[in-house]
Amino acid sequence: MNPIQFYTSVDVTLSEKLLEVMYCLIGLISMYVAFKNLKDKENKNSVGSFVFWFDLGVMFVLGKWLPALADGILLIILVLPPILKKVSPGNEPEPTLEEMEQNNKKIGAKVFVPAVCIGLFALLAAFFTKISPLVGMSVGVFVAMIILRIYSKSNTPSVFLKDCRRMMDVVGPLSMLPMLLAALGPYLQLQATLQLELLFMRLAWRYLP
Repeated sequence: MNPIQFYTSVDVTLSEKLLEVMYCLIGLISMYVAFKNLKDKENKNSVGSFVFWFDLGVMFVLGKWLPALADGILLIILVLPPILKKVSPGNEPEPTLEEMEQNNKKIGAKVFVPAVCIGLFALLAAFFTKISPLVGMSVGVFVAMIILRIYSKSNTPSVFLKDCRRMMDVVGPLSMLPMLLAALGPYLQLQATLQLELLFMRLAWRYLP
C-alpha cells in the first residue's frame, strides 16, 4: 500500500492516519536538527551528527513505505555514528539567566499549564476516543505551543524549533532506543515464549505421572 492508498483507504482508521502524520512531523524536525548540526561550525562532529539525525528523520517519514531491507540498511547506518562516537550536541544559544528570571516573574506557576495539557489530551484520547494516546499527546503539544504563545509573543515557531534542537541534541543517540526495542520486539517475544514452554515442560515432567 502506497501513501496515497493509505490515507484514502476506508480500511485504515483515522487514528492510524493521524499517527503516521505525527511520525512524519517528528521526522521533519529530526531532519531540521540534522541540517542545523551540519551548518554548525562549532560542532566537531557535525557530519556524524547530520548522518544520524537525517537517517532517523528518513526512517520516521518513509520507514512505513520502504522495503524491509531498506529499513534494515538505514538502521545499520543509524547506529554507526554513535558507535564511532561521532554524534555530539550542537551549539544552540540558551536563554540567559535574566531572561529566565523575567519569564518566571511574568508567568510564574502558569508555566505548568502547557505541560498538564499534554498529559490531559493524551488521557482524553485514551479514555474518550478511538484515537491513539500518542495522537492526543501530539494535539496537546500544539495546544501547549498556543498557550505559550499567548503567554509571550516572543515564543515564535523559530524559538520552538531551537528548543527542539537543544533538547534532541541533549538526548542524542538515546532517541533511537524505542526503535531498537521495537525491532527486537519479535525476538524478545519468541524468547519469552520458548522460556514459558520450557517452564511448562519442566513442571509437567516433575508433577505429572
